[in-house]
Amino acid sequence: MNPLALPLALALSLGQGAPGPAPAPPPADAAPAPAPRPGLRELRLEPLPGGAFRATLDGQPVAGADLYRAALRPDLAERAEARAMGRTAALVAAGGALVGGPALGRVAFRAQGRSPQACPFPDAGCEALNAQARRDNRALERRGLAVGGAAGAAAAGLALWWWAAHPPLAPDLAEAEALVRAYEARRTGAAPGGPGAAPGPRAGDTGLRLRLVPVPGGLLASAAWRG
Repeated sequence: MNPLALPLALALSLGQGAPGPAPAPPPADAAPAPAPRPGLRELRLEPLPGGAFRATLDGQPVAGADLYRAALRPDLAERAEARAMGRTAALVAAGGALVGGPALGRVAFRAQGRSPQACPFPDAGCEALNAQARRDNRALERRGLAVGGAAGAAAAGLALWWWAAHPPLAPDLAEAEALVRAYEARRTGAAPGGPGAAPGPRAGDTGLRLRLVPVPGGLLASAAWRG
């Protein structure tokens, strides 16, 4: 037996069992972009000069509460519609106060007047009393008109102040862009940061991080320290 046969066979067996280099992990962007979810229409936003914009849903213009509803935010749409109804009610109340205040004042003060008395016979002296009663009643009516008009003007002023202090709820350009981004993320099924975007580390997130990548025949492990 050749004395070099045993060492040569051992070397050949060790060379055949040596592991080869591990395959590279698949690229992070290898996953295809998510397809749009069926049933959700396309919402587009076109910025205009002066901070304005034009929003369309499948080519149809939408604005105000309709834009909130198109972006799948019915809560904001209901708030916008409630604000619009409140502003309309404030204008109606202001007009009603301006017209109804003097009328109610006249009726209220006129009810305090005296009614003319019927004279039983001529020259009984009641004609002078009835004339004085009529003058007093007209004075009461004028006072009622003045008091009711002042009260109505005050109520109308309060209603108009509320109307001016509560403008319509409508998204500006920045809010509209955020609504469209959130809608597109929901429509495509991706995170708001973009399709395939990996979540970043949280604040104060430190320590050893272990990553496992499936490869043919096993797993490829990598470790990194984040501090």
